[in-house]
Amino acid sequence: MKTGIQLLIVLCLVQPVAAMQVAGVRLPESVDKGGHRLVLNGAGIRSKYLLDIYIGALYLEHPDRDGNTIARADAPMLMRMHFLFDGIPPERLSRGWMKGLERIAPHAGPDLKKAMQRFCALFTVRVRRNDVYDVAWLPGHGLEISFNGRPLATIDSLALKQTLFAIWLGDAPGDRDLKKALLNCYSCRGVSRHRHPAASARSCRSACRGYGESAYLPRFGTPVPTYSSEAGTTTA
Repeated sequence: MKTGIQLLIVLCLVQPVAAMQVAGVRLPESVDKGGHRLVLNGAGIRSKYLLDIYIGALYLEHPDRDGNTIARADAPMLMRMHFLFDGIPPERLSRGWMKGLERIAPHAGPDLKKAMQRFCALFTVRVRRNDVYDVAWLPGHGLEISFNGRPLATIDSLALKQTLFAIWLGDAPGDRDLKKALLNCYSCRGVSRHRHPAASARSCRSACRGYGESAYLPRFGTPVPTYSSEAGTTTA
């Protein structure tokens, strides 16, 4: 009986996120991509050297809190990067992505290396504030990369998708705080006391794969009030 109650609590915690506002940017609660409706799983800010680089927003078919499972999955998903930092040179972006990919896959084979090089070569423009890159995985189609709504390329490599999403969601992410936000791991103390009074800290930590009390920080975003006139869905 106790186990059943704990399972129910965990399932209740894994729910889609309503539309959010992060750093003044409104993120839709769902997007349509390749005939799939993807819901907002979580969102936060990618920071480096105390600078806010971009807002990351993860969209999945079904909410999930296990980063490794998401990264490995051959399932529809989309990662949106809404840039906050103005004027990032393309060569810096390209080098940064290659460094991150090589860190995750230091022994990549020829096919994966070729896919990594093709992905990094797509960053050819200086990124300005409010520019948006979308990286979407569509099974049977490939990894689709778009810039401000314009498709750049589709790379048919599940290994590349898994390596790339591991940068955000794997055991050694580039930004641990962003990973927590993308997985929507709210503070266990706050969840158990306010959202789910019956939830124990143990069941919450289980749902968020061990992130504990400080997993969710307010700076990652605040829910946007729901208005009946807004569907909250966009087409990527």
